Amino acid sequence: MRLQRPKFVWSYVRWRESWRLALLEESKLTIREQLGTERKRRADAEAAITELHSEYGVKMRELGVTVGEAREAALEYLRQLKLATRDGAEWADKFELLQAKWAEMTDEDRIGREARRLLEAQQKTEHEATEARLGRLLAEQRSQLLREAIAMRGDLEKQLHELQLALAQAQASALPPPKQKAPPNEAPLEKAPSKEATSKDDLTSKMRASYDDFAAQDADGTNDLGFEEFSRMWASKCAREGAPTPSETEVLAIFNQLDQDHSGSVDLSEYIQWALREALDASRGRVLDLFREWDTDGSGTVDKKEFGAALKGMGFPCGKGDLDKIFGDLDQGGSGQIDYTELNESLRRAKVKKTEAPHQSGSTKASPKVRAKPTRAKPSQA
Repeated sequence: MRLQRPKFVWSYVRWRESWRLALLEESKLTIREQLGTERKRRADAEAAITELHSEYGVKMRELGVTVGEAREAALEYLRQLKLATRDGAEWADKFELLQAKWAEMTDEDRIGREARRLLEAQQKTEHEATEARLGRLLAEQRSQLLREAIAMRGDLEKQLHELQLALAQAQASALPPPKQKAPPNEAPLEKAPSKEATSKDDLTSKMRASYDDFAAQDADGTNDLGFEEFSRMWASKCAREGAPTPSETEVLAIFNQLDQDHSGSVDLSEYIQWALREALDASRGRVLDLFREWDTDGSGTVDKKEFGAALKGMGFPCGKGDLDKIFGDLDQGGSGQIDYTELNESLRRAKVKKTEAPHQSGSTKASPKVRAKPTRAKPSQA
């Protein structure tokens, strides 16, 4: 038993070493297989990463092109916004679309939009303040002119009352001059034209010249003039009268003064009112005499029939519609009769408009509205 024990121990040791070597070989094979598998997996992962990187590069290039196109589109929308019309609804829709497009842009773009919004708000505030200031100035000027007109009216009515009293006293105290017979062989002397006849002839010639200027530019026979036609007519009138040619701003102020209904054109009735007021204003002290000549029935007032006959006698062919409009503007009380007071008030209104027109044209230069000219038959000249 003692002799066999070392052999048994030695055999066990050798078996144990052999078993350990076998385990090491198996583990070495397993590790090699795992290492090969990991290398293969790593190679597959690197290939997948390379493919993903290439795809990412393509997508990034496409994204860059898309971003560039979006930026170009946004710039194009901005240019279109600057060239857009004044239509508020369309402008607002485009502005909202641009805000949606620019929402994805950088912080610098957002800061720019905020600065632009603040600038617009500041400009709007300044514009409103300017309009309020101009409104106050115009209100003050109107009130001042109204006070002056009331004072002037009181003075004129007082002078007119004194003249009427003096005229009544003179007529009451005047005696008819004795009639002298002319010698039988001597021809009667020609009667010199009176001041009333001379004033009437001057007024008639001025009115006819004014109508000729209007008719020369009204080539289509619609009885109204646009701004270009009015400018040509006014230049021709100044050249005929030897007056200096006014600037475009001055012509625009006169055009707006005549265009009472703000239709964008001066029709025949508006022009007749202006020409009549200008002629009556130029005749100065003869207005009362001319008014008496129009009052053919001696009633102290001028009705529509007498007024139409006076216009035709002064060379202005006037249709029924134009006559109704002119007479209605002068007949402020709507009584169907024009008295001397209403005629004087009309002349004073024309003077006030002349005073306001240069101030308004100097503050803001607004172009007249353009509208289609109506087709209307031209009245025949009586």
